[in-house]
Amino acid sequence: TGIADAYIRIVINGKTIHWDTNQVTWNFQADGSADITDGSLEAAMEHAFESWAGVDGTALQLQRGADTTSHSVSGSSHMVMFDETNQSGWFPVGSGMVAVTPITYRTSDGKILDADILFNARDYTFATDGSPGTFDVQDVLTHEVGHFISLDHSPLHGSTMWPYVQAGQ
Repeated sequence: TGIADAYIRIVINGKTIHWDTNQVTWNFQADGSADITDGSLEAAMEHAFESWAGVDGTALQLQRGADTTSHSVSGSSHMVMFDETNQSGWFPVGSGMVAVTPITYRTSDGKILDADILFNARDYTFATDGSPGTFDVQDVLTHEVGHFISLDHSPLHGSTMWPYVQAGQ
């Protein structure tokens, strides 16, 4: 079990962003990553989600649902996707974003309606084996799952929710 003594919740316009359920199902976009073809991607993804389930005091259960062939990040799919061509529109040239977690929420009370996790696979290379010059899927995804469950960036350097990542980290 992990310990989360300090964390920052996402608060927008005075509303704390939150899931209105204790069980959230996420779905993997079945195209996967062109960078990882050895079958290790799925285990890295599951470990990233499981790391948050191991935090003391959490009641939120994150479970994997069926894979999807959809490329649409609108709706309520709670999708994890490697965006190889910027079809999502979230990664304009020069953005510097390695991954992003767009969250759709109800403005009246902050209830999360949808959250997706998108890897910028057009501009960056990902791996699960520590290959030089690549970004580690489990490391990046663990951070993004933090956003997925409504946590904001941390000012503590080296924390999972620190807002910066480097290749080889």
